[in-house]
Amino acid sequence: MPAWPDVPPAIAALKEAGYEVFVFANGTPRLQLDLCKSSGLKFDMLFSSALLGVYKPALQSYEKVLSLVKVKPEETVQVAAHAYEL
Repeated sequence: MPAWPDVPPAIAALKEAGYEVFVFANGTPRLQLDLCKSSGLKFDMLFSSALLGVYKPALQSYEKVLSLVKVKPEETVQVAAHAYEL
């Protein structure tokens, strides 16, 4: 599944500006790695609900990711493909 053409340069621009860019998905780690490799996407970290044991859109899933990277909710921006995740 290819990424939209504007996604790789957007991620690169965020990282160049000093932001950390993470993926948090309900997919398996293998699926996430394959998608990133096939699209040339370079993230700082991939988080999988399968590994965390809590699935989106449960609030606990987002809280667990934030606690792992030691970031407060007010220090983050979330981008989602599905409205139910926001």
